[in-house]
Amino acid sequence: MELVYFIQMLDDNLNPIKIGKSGEPKIRFEQALNHSPYPLSFLGVAEDVDESVLHTQFKEQRLEGEWFTPSEELLTYIRENCIEADFSSKRTTVHIERYDVVKEMCDYYNLNLKEFIDKVLKRYVLKYANEYISNQYFKGEKHG
Repeated sequence: MELVYFIQMLDDNLNPIKIGKSGEPKIRFEQALNHSPYPLSFLGVAEDVDESVLHTQFKEQRLEGEWFTPSEELLTYIRENCIEADFSSKRTTVHIERYDVVKEMCDYYNLNLKEFIDKVLKRYVLKYANEYISNQYFKGEKHG
């Protein structure tokens, strides 16, 4: 599944935001880190969104290609529609490399991804992840 991702370049000037898409956002972020002359921050991912629609929606903020000025409108969109991910430290909010497990957990707890992040991951990621791994949930009936 392709996800739309948002990466911000921290250049002490414009701090542009890249709106891209990838089936592996973490790998794409790591690739971008290797090619950027400035530090980058991974702002999040959005599912069920068309990248080209966002490019059109934020066309007034387009700098070049997939890079956009961090307008209040764009930052608000990211805050309201994205799943946060922090790939820059050991403490990761969402392990995108295990996105398949997160999706299974959403199905298991009968939540959409945004609800799961808001209601479950932020408070109970260790509890539910340990429960899933220890008891090998999702093999039987679903709980809701």
